[in-house]
Amino acid sequence: MSSTPQRPITQIDLSAVPDPSNDVTGQHAQRAPTPDPPRRALQKRPARPAPPPHERAAKQRKWRTTDDVSAGLRTLATVQAVSDGVSVLEFTAIKEESPWDSFREDYELNLGGFVSVASDRKLPHDSFIIKRFDGPDLAKKFQMLQRVRHNNFHDIRQCFSYDGSYYAVFQYMPISLDHVAKSPPYLNEHELAAILGQVVKGLVYLASNSLEHGSLCCSNILLSTKGEIKIAGQECCQEMASSGSPSRDIRALGIITMELMQKYSKDDGAIGIDDLERWPSDCNAVGFLSMTTSATHVDELLQHPLLKSGWDKEDIKWIVGLAMVSTHRGFNYFER
Repeated sequence: MSSTPQRPITQIDLSAVPDPSNDVTGQHAQRAPTPDPPRRALQKRPARPAPPPHERAAKQRKWRTTDDVSAGLRTLATVQAVSDGVSVLEFTAIKEESPWDSFREDYELNLGGFVSVASDRKLPHDSFIIKRFDGPDLAKKFQMLQRVRHNNFHDIRQCFSYDGSYYAVFQYMPISLDHVAKSPPYLNEHELAAILGQVVKGLVYLASNSLEHGSLCCSNILLSTKGEIKIAGQECCQEMASSGSPSRDIRALGIITMELMQKYSKDDGAIGIDDLERWPSDCNAVGFLSMTTSATHVDELLQHPLLKSGWDKEDIKWIVGLAMVSTHRGFNYFER
């Protein structure tokens, strides 16, 4: 006969469980609240004294510096605010060595006169335009190259003095307005404004320094594939006459505008448009062209409605690309 095993019985004494409402001691004891540290009183910084008026004026004015350059050249480098479009470079030091130690001449390109297109001997072998200067007015030309510094003028990158001549290295820009005028498409007003607006900004900079280009034409106004306009030939700039007569650059700009609008200029030198269907007499482009015959200062042109129409340089990028493949550019290539 089997016996039934006795199971253990567990009893819980509820009276021994501590009441959570009562304080407990030991590691579960409630900690007394820690009082907040006293806050430091805020103190106002003493206001900075305002700088004297002459110091404020010194910070706001535009700077003009004069630097000595080798070989007796003396340059006046104009440095203005970047918002004015002026290059941050004051002047380019002249290296007493051959440029062909650093560059390899690849071919010559006709940009209103043949210039050398050369590639850097170091990787990535970028291309540059190199111009050679010599003759009795060498010092004057190099002085002007150093003096004229603006975003709408052809960038000078390096200078060399070698074997009695000076060499200037410029940004590579193989297209001029002459090629644009000879390419198939006709510009619209917005594209025309994108070109003329940049040219006028460069001329306003010259006039503000009492200078004029004097030989402005389509072939010495260059374009980049980004739609940037750069005026070349600044070594020929001259002091502006003080007689109050209209600038020669304004007259030249009228001819350039006419060539861009209808792809030719008049044989008798008159300023005007023949195709009034494409360019109605009341459009802004014709109004700007007419203004080039009456304006006495380039600042007046900058205020014309054509140039205040909200143009962008990127609007002419496609025109540059087409001009590169559709127009003939004179060149010379010599077998190595």
